[in-house]
Amino acid sequence: RHTISIAFVLVLLAAGVARAAENEDRYRCGASKPEEAIVACSRVIADKWQPQQVRWLAQRNRGFAYQRRGDLPKALADYDAVLRIAVKDLDPRELGAQDRRGERRARIAILNAQTHVNRGMVRARMGDRDAALADYAQAIAMAPDLSTPYLNRAALYLQAGDNIRAMADLNAAIARAHG
Repeated sequence: RHTISIAFVLVLLAAGVARAAENEDRYRCGASKPEEAIVACSRVIADKWQPQQVRWLAQRNRGFAYQRRGDLPKALADYDAVLRIAVKDLDPRELGAQDRRGERRARIAILNAQTHVNRGMVRARMGDRDAALADYAQAIAMAPDLSTPYLNRAALYLQAGDNIRAMADLNAAIARAHG
């Protein structure tokens, strides 16, 4: 009788330790130095028991960690994978957003728009100006109130000597930042 009780307690303790490690990986994935985030996010992504939306966020975070570390091909691969997942396949409740008047779907759209901005930055640094411009345009289409895609696109226009488009995007960014 005590053997069953002790075994049950040991199973519960093991499950608690596993859950604590899982939570630690989720935390480190979003709030660590790039090297720590990459390791933690990779574990979350590989854990098929995690809901798809948790793995989606982990892959997005890992892409950002690779970007911060300067590993642009790996950042690009993660951003590409994130953007291939259809928004309809994600459960917004897992993304930490409150659901008031459809705010969950709006949060997903903003996260995807920000991913396009990040991918555009990577592509611009890799010398693919046209693909970067396409990413900024997609981000604007998905979340027109964000100022960042306008700013980044303006920088590319300035580099190309297209001052008229750059000024239009800078004005759009200012309007959104103060609006």
